[in-house]
Amino acid sequence: MLTPFVLMLYGVVARYFTVEDHYPEGGIGGSVACILSTDANIIVKRLAVNEVPRSGPPEVLLEKYGISSNCIVKAVYNLLQ
Repeated sequence: MLTPFVLMLYGVVARYFTVEDHYPEGGIGGSVACILSTDANIIVKRLAVNEVPRSGPPEVLLEKYGISSNCIVKAVYNLLQ
């Protein structure tokens, strides 16, 4: 299901952004990057949990791992610069 959607945007969108609340391996970001990997003009920015996760309140953990709404907005803004 992912492939037709991503390919529909191919040629229209040059920057893709994925966010996952788990490790980057095996997630949607990897799938998108794999589909688009042959085009050097495409940028795929992936946010995910890149270290061993800890326990705690969700809002604290989302901020710690860089996937809170504020972190996402900053990352998208930086990608569009």
